[in-house]
Amino acid sequence: MTDTNTSTFPSDPTARKVILVLSQYDFEKCEYDPDGSEILTDDEVFVLAYPVRVEGEVPEVLRNILQQNVARPGEILVQSPFDPNVYMPAGLAPERFALDKHLNVSMLCQLLGARSLRVEQIDLRTSNRKTTVSLKASKSGGSVGASVENEQLEAFRNKMNFSMTCAGGPPDIAKAEQMLEKTGLWSDPQLKALLDMRRDRPNALISYKLTLSLSSDIQSNLNIAARAKIPNFVNVSAEYKQVVKNRYEYTVTLDVAF
Repeated sequence: MTDTNTSTFPSDPTARKVILVLSQYDFEKCEYDPDGSEILTDDEVFVLAYPVRVEGEVPEVLRNILQQNVARPGEILVQSPFDPNVYMPAGLAPERFALDKHLNVSMLCQLLGARSLRVEQIDLRTSNRKTTVSLKASKSGGSVGASVENEQLEAFRNKMNFSMTCAGGPPDIAKAEQMLEKTGLWSDPQLKALLDMRRDRPNALISYKLTLSLSSDIQSNLNIAARAKIPNFVNVSAEYKQVVKNRYEYTVTLDVAF
């Protein structure tokens, strides 16, 4: 799907799982160049010409993109799996949305009456290797050696909250269910199981350890970005090429006490 102005920006989130931003020149070239015609008919990719022509009321999602200044020619924007009106450049999406999931899990545990949540281990798996940092050894967390993956994992670790402490209390199952529905996390079987175990039961759950993928939710949209038939004459970012080449998967091991 494609457009050159804001008036027909798709309201249907499934029609804009990925947004490809093109210069006006490349946009027009796609209309007559055989190498560019396929991207214009992709049902899940929206092609946005830059500069964006504002006509009428600007949809909130597009307004947010413009205010973030990420609508630059050659940029591939990926939709958040937790909020269809949030986008990040493909090169930043794996880390950003993994952090978002960790935050959502922390809020879920709070709604379920947790007294504490502690991160014990973080893993980063790519197509080349697996890198691990254990946070059990010290309060400040472990460290990793020098490599591209290690630097990425270290940067991820530095942006993450290692622990959470709450007063504890009875679970608010209704609000927890609403939160899972709003963020689309009902599809995560471990989180749904955690919620079910915190329902009113004779043998109350007091602690739970789980190893959770923080990247599984975003992978579908990243796959769309990877298989999109982007014309050869379009200059895309090196970060996008890196994400396509290496599938990044963040995994976290959590210890939750109720």
